[in-house]
Amino acid sequence: MKFLRNRVTAPLFFLFSAQLISRTASAAITPVFPIYMRSLGFAIADLGIVSTSLGVALIIFEPTWGSLINRLGAKRIFLLSTLLMALVLFSYSLVTDLTGFIFLRFLTGVVGSANAVSTRTLVWQAIPRKEKASAFGTQSQRLPESSAL
Repeated sequence: MKFLRNRVTAPLFFLFSAQLISRTASAAITPVFPIYMRSLGFAIADLGIVSTSLGVALIIFEPTWGSLINRLGAKRIFLLSTLLMALVLFSYSLVTDLTGFIFLRFLTGVVGSANAVSTRTLVWQAIPRKEKASAFGTQSQRLPESSAL
């Protein structure tokens, strides 16, 4: 793994790997989530409310995480949000009521936005100026690839 010795590609490789694992776990829930909720007796309107809570959290918290990352550092937020996302995803297996699902989807948005902003910040900090565009292109592949898996 000679390419991991490169100061530019090593951080990008580890960020990409962590994001791929995290996003694959999230993407695995997405197709079965409506089926799971329906099996618990929830109406389609309930599913809409639960799904909307994720978007609301993303809109509210992405700018907030940017300010917090400036104060606490992107590495800390990235590591914390990655661990929290694992706990949040596990928590879906424990919840059976509508309020719990709304809370978890909102929390998924909060933690997911922290992870996304900290990842972009770490890529921005680690990559030399002339290679930033290709690094962001590679980093953004975590979403389509995780969905494909």
